Formats: sequence, structure tokens, C-alpha cells
Amino acid sequence: MDPTALRQVAFPPDNVNQILDVVTWALVAFGIVWLVTSVIGAMHRRAYNLTHAESGRSRKIQPDFLKVDKGKREAAVARGAQYDEQLARREAASPVATATLWSRIAASASALIGVVFTTVTTIQRVGATDEAVRDLGNWEKLKTIVSQHQLGAVLCVAVIASNIYIVVRKLQKSGGD
Repeated sequence: MDPTALRQVAFPPDNVNQILDVVTWALVAFGIVWLVTSVIGAMHRRAYNLTHAESGRSRKIQPDFLKVDKGKREAAVARGAQYDEQLARREAASPVATATLWSRIAASASALIGVVFTTVTTIQRVGATDEAVRDLGNWEKLKTIVSQHQLGAVLCVAVIASNIYIVVRKLQKSGGD
């Protein structure tokens, strides 16, 4: 059998094309990953002002930000202070600052109104609850209220029982010392 015929039997053209497609896409994917990681590495070195370790001389490598130029630093601080002053003057005259002030005042006022109404409503409910407790003069009225509010009654009994248990445990601990 001739080698060309053997190659066609072992590797038909369709299989070779499929294999080459897979290899091509894998090569493209790895190339993209390599490119992205190289760009990220370069950006990282640039952000920290670093160089490749193998490209430097055999001396202790230190980034430039460890060397502080006092004059340039003071000039930068002065420029920053000047910019802050300009920004404050510009914001004081802008209508956005006025709108911000009024929106803060409105938010504070609405919060204050909410607190006042909540307090008044709570006081009214306390008064209504006080009247209801005064009206509970007999056992029949208590049974009526418990039958109307079963979940509330169960929760009330559970809270009272747990507080009694806590008080008893504290008394036992303090009596044992």
C-alpha cells in the first residue's frame, strides 16, 4: 500500500480539517490569554513605576515613589489647596448647591414631621390601650379579647413565660453564690 493511501485511511481529510480547526481555535485562545496577561502585567508595572527584574542591573531595585521630592510635593499640595478654594467658590455660587441645601432642608423637615406624627400616634394608641385595660374588669371580656387575637395572645404568653424563666434562673444563680 502506498503511503498516501495509508495517510488517507488513517487521517481522512474531514478529520484533518476538524483537528486543524480545533488547534487553530486553541492557538487563538491561548494567544488572546497571553496578550491580555501581558497588557495587565505592563499596566501593573506602570502603575507602580516598576521595571522587569531581568532588565535591570544587579543592584537593589526600588520603585521611584520611595524617593520623595519635597519641593514638588509642597508645590502639589499648594496646587491642591488652590483648587479646593476655587472649587468651593464655584460651588457656593452654583444653583446646584442651593438645590442641594433646599433638598437637605426638605428631607430633614419630612423626617421631623414623620417623627412628630409617629410620636402622636403612639401616645394616642397608648391612651386607647389604657382605656381597654381599664374596661377589662371581668374574665369574660378577657376571654373575648384572647379569642379575637389568638396569635397575639400566644406571643404574649410566650414572652411572659420566657421572662419569668429568665428571672428565676438569675435568682437561682445569685442565690447559689
